[in-house]
Amino acid sequence: MLALLTFVVLALTACSDQKNNISSKLSSTPCPTLNYIDKQARIAEKLFDLEPCEADRLTNYYYNNYKVCPNDTGACDGYRGGHSGWDVQTKSVAGDKTADEEFYSLTQGEVIDIDKEELGKIAVYNDTDDKTTLYLHARKISVSLGQTVNVGTPLGIQGNVAIESDSSDTNTNEHVHVEVRDGWSKKASCGAGATTLPINIDPIDYLYEAMQAQ
Repeated sequence: MLALLTFVVLALTACSDQKNNISSKLSSTPCPTLNYIDKQARIAEKLFDLEPCEADRLTNYYYNNYKVCPNDTGACDGYRGGHSGWDVQTKSVAGDKTADEEFYSLTQGEVIDIDKEELGKIAVYNDTDDKTTLYLHARKISVSLGQTVNVGTPLGIQGNVAIESDSSDTNTNEHVHVEVRDGWSKKASCGAGATTLPINIDPIDYLYEAMQAQ
């Protein structure tokens, strides 16, 4: 009987040691670093409140990136150095389709500007990061000026306010244009618009980190 108890104790100790070793190895293994496109996919899922890994099936998130120049503009005439933000849409509005697809905040902060008529714009300022995230072309806006939003707060319905619809050009169909500016800013360059200080930045890394923070 004593021999049996000794065997059980030794077996349990071995299992415990094995679990500790596995746990130690797991905790010391660095998480994989996502590349730029992977981050865009994760942001698109958060923007449209989708399940994980649904971006490829349900969204177009890689067709008009920051600083991209349209093929037909040569030296980016009219874009003044390239696209000022990142365009993303649900596939339900690709082509000449329309749908009431809601989009959500990617950062926390205060709504400092709303423009329902000319740009379909929502500007959210995060005083902790001292950055403003702007969302353009919304067909419907669900937040109010001065409202505090968090990651995941409904902002509005994606649309194509301020751009003419053309089913042959994805950039003119319903979508959300997202740009990020350093500091407090109501100004959006919106592709062909004038770039004003504070300058806009590539939004992907910032937005990915911001949405992970909550």
